[in-house]
Amino acid sequence: GLAEGERIFSARFLGDIGYIVTFRQVDPLFAIDLSNPENPRVLGELKIPGFSDYMHPLGDNHLLTIGRDIDEATQRDNGTALQIFDVTDPANPLATFKEVLGEGYSEANHNHKAFNFYAREAPDTGLLAFPFVSYEGSFSSTLELWDVSASAGFSRRGAVDHSDLVVDDCGSPYPVEDF
Repeated sequence: GLAEGERIFSARFLGDIGYIVTFRQVDPLFAIDLSNPENPRVLGELKIPGFSDYMHPLGDNHLLTIGRDIDEATQRDNGTALQIFDVTDPANPLATFKEVLGEGYSEANHNHKAFNFYAREAPDTGLLAFPFVSYEGSFSSTLELWDVSASAGFSRRGAVDHSDLVVDDCGSPYPVEDF
């Protein structure tokens, strides 16, 4: 009865609270009290368009996610999205920041090892690095670098372009005998 007809796309457990993201047309983020394993209880829920594939703790009271932004009316996939959720009050989770990268794909959408977050000494801040392949305009393949802050959101620091290494369906641009 949690989200009938929807699939679980990601989960994160922090202490006695479990955060579950499901998807069908909108992205419910559920905060679930797991302190009594025999009787888990939904504390709060937040519905937004799209879904989060991976959730990462951002300090004690926030979740940093990567997923997809979906237009609720048309069901069009608007591309890869980064989001920050404030879960200070699990009964009332809030979407505080969102950055849509556009049409494209990140390996971090399906592989948590491609999502690299380097926390800073300042609370709730850090550097996020992840690969991104853009289909918007001309093709590009980059390592994206973003400054992340629970209080200020996202700021793109830059990217390392490695598009020239991806040739003809990931074939090598160098003859095999050169290796």
